[in-house]
Formats: sequence, C-alpha cells, structure tokens
Amino acid sequence: MNQRLNRIGLAACLLLPPAGWADARAEETVPAEALKKAFDALLPLGGELARFLTVKQTWRGYEYEVRVDPPLVFREFAHTGLTVSGLDPFTLNLTRQPAGTWGFEQYGSYNVRAQLGSGPSAPRFIYRAATTATKAQLSDDLRTQPQLNSTISDLEVSLWTESTFRSRTVGTLYLDQTMKDVTPEHADVEINTTELRVRDGDRLGEISARKMTTKVVATDARYRAAQDLFAEWLLLLQGKQEAAAIADQLRPALQSLMPIAAEVKQTGSVEDAIWAVDGWQMGVDKLDYSVDASNLAADTTIVTDVSVAGIDTRGRLTPSMAKLVPERARLSFTVDGLNFQKPWEYIVDGADFGARQWLNENQQQLAINYLVPNRTVDVTVDDIELETALYQVAATGTMSFDRNGARPSFALRITTADLDPLVKYLQENTKRFPQFGQYAFFALMAQGFAGRTSDGAMSWDVVSDADGRLTINGRDFTPPRP
Repeated sequence: MNQRLNRIGLAACLLLPPAGWADARAEETVPAEALKKAFDALLPLGGELARFLTVKQTWRGYEYEVRVDPPLVFREFAHTGLTVSGLDPFTLNLTRQPAGTWGFEQYGSYNVRAQLGSGPSAPRFIYRAATTATKAQLSDDLRTQPQLNSTISDLEVSLWTESTFRSRTVGTLYLDQTMKDVTPEHADVEINTTELRVRDGDRLGEISARKMTTKVVATDARYRAAQDLFAEWLLLLQGKQEAAAIADQLRPALQSLMPIAAEVKQTGSVEDAIWAVDGWQMGVDKLDYSVDASNLAADTTIVTDVSVAGIDTRGRLTPSMAKLVPERARLSFTVDGLNFQKPWEYIVDGADFGARQWLNENQQQLAINYLVPNRTVDVTVDDIELETALYQVAATGTMSFDRNGARPSFALRITTADLDPLVKYLQENTKRFPQFGQYAFFALMAQGFAGRTSDGAMSWDVVSDADGRLTINGRDFTPPRP
C-alpha cells in the first residue's frame, strides 16, 4: 500500500509544477512580449522582418516557444545575391528560471545549401547535420551563455570558391562552452570540443582522424563587440545598400574587434590520424599540441608546443627506409615581434571595400610593417627532438625572419649521443639501397667534425646569416652561388 501511495505521489510531482514555480509564475513580470524585445535587441529587424521571430507562451506559463522563420530573411535580403535552400522554419524552447535567467533547448536536423551570386564561380556552402541537440543557460538579456552544450551527428560543412575548396565531415561532435567573469563588455570564454571520425579535405589532400579534442580559453574576450557589430550590420542591410557602402559605415565597429581577447590559449590532441597529400601518406598514433598567445593588445608572444608519437608512413616506404623516419618527435618554440592590433586597425581604416583588391601594394607593405613593428619576427627554438631506434637528435637555437623578405637567419645547436647505430644500419643495407651509401658518407663526415658538449655528446653549431653564409662548427659550408 505504501509503495502504491509513493507511486501516486511521484506521478503528481511529475504532472504538476512545483509550488515554488507556481508562486514565481504568479508574479511573473516578463511575458512573451518582453522575451521578444530581448531577441529584437540582438537581431534588430524591422518591417516585414519583425515577423522573423514570434514568441508564444505555453500553458505552463514559464515556458515559451520561439518560432524562427529564416526563409523570410532570405527573401528580404535577396538583393545581396545570397540564395539559401533547406533551412525551414523551426522552434526554440525557452524556460524562465526563478533567478530571471533562461533555459534553452533546440533540436533538429539540417540540410542547408547557400550560394552568393550566380554562375559556376559563385561561392557555395553546404551544411548538413543528421541530428542536433543543444541545451544552454542564457542571461536575462540573452547576450551571454554561462553554459552551452551541443551534440551534432553526421555533420558536413563544405565551402567552394573560385580558387579554393574546403570540407569537413564529423561522425559526432560534442561542444561545451562556458562564460565566466562577465562584465558589460568582456568575459572569459572556454570552449571544449570532441570530434569523432573526422575527415578534412581541400584541393591538396585530406586529413582523417579517429578522434580530435580541442580546448580554447579566451581571457577578457570582447564578446559584445562581435554581437553589436552583427546588430549594426543587420540594420544597414535592411536599407538595401551595397556591401561596400555598408562595410564603409562599419569601419569603427570593425576596428573595435581587435584585440578580440587579451589572451588566447588552445590545447588539443589528434588520435589515429592519417595525412594524405598529393599521393603521399603519413599516419600518427597521437599528436598533442598547445598554443599560448598572450598580450594580444600589443606586441604578442606566441608559445607553441607539439609532440608526435607513433609516426607511420602507411606503407609508402619500404620497412628498411621507414626505419629512418622518426618514431617520435617534439617541437617547442616561441615567436616574438608580431602586433595584430595595429595592422587590423590600419587595414580597416584604409581598405577600399568596393575594390576586389582592398589594399594597393604600398598599403599592403605598410600593413606588414605594422604587423612586424621591429622589422623581424624572432623565433626561439626551445626544443626539437627526433627519436628512432637508430638515433636520438635534439636541437635548440634562434631564428629571425625579416618582414621585407630578406633571407632568414638562424643559429641552431644540434646534439646527439651516438650516430654509430645509424651508420652501421646504413652500411649494412647499402647493397639493397644504394642511396644508403651516400647517407652513410654524410653521417661519417658529420661525426668527423662534430664538437663535444660537457657531457660528451656530439654537437654541431649550424649558423646561417642574412647574406646566406652557412657555417657548421665554424667551417664554411656556404653553397656556391650562381
């Protein structure tokens, strides 16, 4: 009997809104019209376009259905040359929370095609997704998303232009986004993605992977700059002005996008990947990387670290030749001497949006000067490591690249404990692979003029200056010039 009463009580809880909700809804001061007003602030659409979003309150009182009508927008913006098919009207579900925030849910499948202009050279875009499920927590004004989770299956995104082609397919995509320390203009944003059964393709080749993970953290991100720019663009677009005239009026808003954040950090991994480029293939068991870009508002420093394990030539090399390919590799370097804000401001200020080539040659050079304010980009090679059963090689040093295209200069110290296993292997296989004899000769020659570090390892100081002079341990190896 008690079990039966418990079941009846549980059923009542599921069927009836909690008392707290009932009390909160009785004092609800944000009806459907207020929700529509919040959407209108994000998407300022007037006239017929005001019907793009329609909001209906459900019988529960605190739930709202928002009907979105994309075809209406595409018809109104047909003067831009943009045609879109396959994106039909759909519904968003929002739930009013007691704190005044919103819960958000959206489900659907998509098969969207878009084209800008006409003719075979017109840019084309395809977006397909078998299923999409998104849940989020939104602020009271809908401008921020403290938490967003999305799962997409059988995703395809493809883009064609006159000179390029890019495509990505993903079996399943998981995306999580959080926003913290939100102010009226800034927020810290973190985005985590996991992609399963990924394939990227372009005109050169393709990359496939069983799994890819990415984490991006943007500190002090100026999220409102992008939102307000989009809103301003929509208002101008409704006036049916030419794209160049609209871009010209948006110059101040475009300039304000940079820097988009004070600092951006990205980490990620790629598992069971295959690179296929121009008929050549290479596979890796796992690649891990991190990129840390700091001080984006001024002279930026970028620290990068990449490690690769389980390199496989995918049968493109014979087993004997494949043994020469590193099984593991690591690369760490730091880049200094770049400023992204100043060239962005200059380009936006001086661009002729009505011309196909926005900047003339002199303006392009000035933009490069702003990008590299100290004339050179300096790279510190913190660590390079290559390892096989035959050799273990490491390198550190510096590199410098001139913004005006002068020959780069570098100074690297290369070290290894022993080259004897490599030389022996090459000599033993010379009969089957005559080129191994040449490799062995160079390895023996390198041993002959190697220096020694304090721990007894062989070392080579390789230096190349801006004039093209190359020295190794002080010996001149400059190639002959024409």
